[in-house]
Amino acid sequence: MVELDNLVIFDPATRTLYGARELQMSMNGTSLQLTLPNELMSLSPEVAGIPKKPRKASAYSKRYSKAFKKVSPTYKKQNGEWKVNGFRSAVRAAHKLAKTNRKL
Repeated sequence: MVELDNLVIFDPATRTLYGARELQMSMNGTSLQLTLPNELMSLSPEVAGIPKKPRKASAYSKRYSKAFKKVSPTYKKQNGEWKVNGFRSAVRAAHKLAKTNRKL
């Protein structure tokens, strides 16, 4: 048996802790469903003042980016447009180059 006075819930979306008294509780069969009050549910992390953290680029993504920049001029015309199937070929060549361990 759990004492609800000591119950604390962490919401990772807003990075806040809620006590049992702040939550609305209802029983669904044998399980207990906890919901946030309506005024707290409408807040997104950006509105609540928490900036969204951008994803970190993977090592392969960085290698592919360098490889694509190195390979792409060979698949472009002199005016800067892509040749026929040039982009597709550049992507394949960049992936092939990024897989190798040689310096870019």
